[in-house]
Amino acid sequence: LVTTELYVTPPQYVRLSCSVAVEPEPGSGEETLRRHVELALRQYLAPLPPYGPDGQGWPFGRAVRDRDIEAAILRVQGVRLVNAVIVVGEAIDRAGVRSAVEQTVALLPWQLPVLLEVRVAIGKDAAAEPLPALDSEPAPQPVSAMPVPVGKEEC
Repeated sequence: LVTTELYVTPPQYVRLSCSVAVEPEPGSGEETLRRHVELALRQYLAPLPPYGPDGQGWPFGRAVRDRDIEAAILRVQGVRLVNAVIVVGEAIDRAGVRSAVEQTVALLPWQLPVLLEVRVAIGKDAAAEPLPALDSEPAPQPVSAMPVPVGKEEC
């Protein structure tokens, strides 16, 4: 229609950190297992295909739960058992107010997760290391002007 307006905006990224404790299969190298677990989590939470929970990228607005993280870790070759999972994130409400949350990070329909830090502890008696609180950024200021694209003049 002639009166149709289309607004395209980027997603809002919600910061997450994960701390996990895993028990390895016998004969698994600790450093290799740490790197594989971190890579698996980063790919699982990636917004673009071929990654994400179903290979289509992480869906907009889908909450990140500690059980999702545990399921992704259990798929890593060399992981026998997941002893602990701690997910620390920030919830950003519709007004832009940020608050720290644990276990389940709810996302709004225009939000995607971004994984900042992964800590992996290895061993039978390993407990997940607590993560420091995410530094909160100030809420974005409202925009008073709208940018307009301008074509270059050619000589």
